[in-house]
Amino acid sequence: MSNKLFIVGIAFLFPVFCGFAQSCDLSIHGKIFDEGSEFPLQYVNVFIQETSEGTVTDEEGVFTFENICPGEYHLILSHIGCEAKKLHLELARDTAFHVELQHSETSLGAVVVEGEKVSHGHPPEVSVDRKDIEDNTNQSLSGLLENQAGVHLIKNGSGISKPVVHGLYGNRLTLLNNGILQSGQQWGNDHSPEIDPYVADKITVIKGASAIEYGSGNFGSVILVEPDRIEREPHLHGQVNYAFETNGRGHNLNFRLGKYSPGIAWRINSSLKKYGDRKASDYFLNNTGTEEANFSLQLEKVLNENIFFDVYASTFNTGLGVLRGAHIGNLTDLETALINQVPFYTEPDFSYALEAPRQAVSHHLAKAKVKFLIEDDQSLEIVAAGQLNHREEYDVRRSG
Repeated sequence: MSNKLFIVGIAFLFPVFCGFAQSCDLSIHGKIFDEGSEFPLQYVNVFIQETSEGTVTDEEGVFTFENICPGEYHLILSHIGCEAKKLHLELARDTAFHVELQHSETSLGAVVVEGEKVSHGHPPEVSVDRKDIEDNTNQSLSGLLENQAGVHLIKNGSGISKPVVHGLYGNRLTLLNNGILQSGQQWGNDHSPEIDPYVADKITVIKGASAIEYGSGNFGSVILVEPDRIEREPHLHGQVNYAFETNGRGHNLNFRLGKYSPGIAWRINSSLKKYGDRKASDYFLNNTGTEEANFSLQLEKVLNENIFFDVYASTFNTGLGVLRGAHIGNLTDLETALINQVPFYTEPDFSYALEAPRQAVSHHLAKAKVKFLIEDDQSLEIVAAGQLNHREEYDVRRSG
């Protein structure tokens, strides 16, 4: 079993820096009302994200924070029966404001409780959220899904694996990358999906009849790789994650940066990976290294209150070494390999070099979408997308 050592990623939201000469004597006063009744709301939780200070509103709906330093802050308001609301403040002087929360009481009629037989099979939908993705930055898309119910992997060496959902894989398994059907799934079992999971905020596996929503061409299983929309906040948000894995001396670096503005909102993601030879208990598995460099760009523009324009582009590039001893030319070599305690062509030294047999894979995707709001419950979307998949495989040259 390989030993793994992870260094916790550093997350930063470009916080406010208070100089030594600053005077932290500012105050924030607020009053919160019910949007429906316009009455003051009592017991609303108010939390300052940057300082971890919190309070609750009194019977008049009033809250106060004292001795606050100048700078930018996020206030999070929450109340039973309300969706939490997040406010952005640029604090330069004492500040007072009123806020409305949508909090309307609803009288319930008769409640009817019905029971039915509970199925003990796998749930029709399982997902991996953003936190799980950030905590496992060394994993591929297949590796992140491996422990989900109903999902298995076909593994063909270090870093090469395909997800299998209820027995379906390859072009029988629909894989949607930001809403676009991922090409390249027709390749054999020794090829992984060309997707960087770090671009996603949520990865969902849908099984059974629920998958019909995503097109009649699928066979009952769909994997969705979905980035969220960019946060509507006017300052930079960024995050850096680094992980080190002892087996293979692997380095994983992930970077995300984004900003919203009335002109255009943008977000970039980048991932870099480098692994060398993996190690068994007594010897190195030569030529099992991995190199990966990925990048994505997401742009969002609100043209007016009824028209929205989005652009998304990504590039995935990887090099994969294949264990030389796994390439067998005939049945005699296969029998010998099964008997040997150590694979053929095993060298005593560690290396990051990728030699034949190896793969070099790149996948590029571009997407543009325009959304028109016609009515409150009606909209029209026009999507144009294209993909370019390039794959090179280098085998061992044999003379004679």
